[in-house]
Amino acid sequence: MTWQKKYYMKDEGDLFAVDETPSNKPKIIAFIVVFLLLMVALGFAANYFLNKKSIVNKQIIITPTATQIPIQTPTRIASSSATVTPASKLTPTPSVNKANITVQVLNGSGAPGVAGKMAATLKNLGYTVSSTGNAQSFDYANIVIEVKKSEPDILAQLKTDLNKSYTLGTASATLSSTNSTDAIVIVGK
Repeated sequence: MTWQKKYYMKDEGDLFAVDETPSNKPKIIAFIVVFLLLMVALGFAANYFLNKKSIVNKQIIITPTATQIPIQTPTRIASSSATVTPASKLTPTPSVNKANITVQVLNGSGAPGVAGKMAATLKNLGYTVSSTGNAQSFDYANIVIEVKKSEPDILAQLKTDLNKSYTLGTASATLSSTNSTDAIVIVGK
């Protein structure tokens, strides 16, 4: 292919020659545009595949495992004449309303304040303390509980509650039914 020169006239009548060599600018611009489009497409493709891989790698697969639980087989009694005896006899806890139980607390040790301390303990346990005072003597060694003959459940409840913090001596249901209180607790040394 050969290039030709063309002649043109200027306004003043002079002729001048123009080379008609084609310009490479349109080809370069087209090449740049195509190259940029390819790079953008490649970037999107890379982003898609890289994110797809990272999502797959982030999945947690839980595999259930079997665990054996040991089973105890019952043992047989060799003799058919064997008897079963309970280890301990269960005693049902009496159900009494402690707020309705009136208790008189007496100091049987002679030490100051022991009747007041016991009264506070009984009040904290929910009992109604009717009065405090001194016993007829100060030679009591432990706690003595006396309740009305008709109220054995009160005796059992007081023994259960006081046995947790005190050493019990005697406990009996010997009070007369005419007594003004349901129970008397004498505090010993």
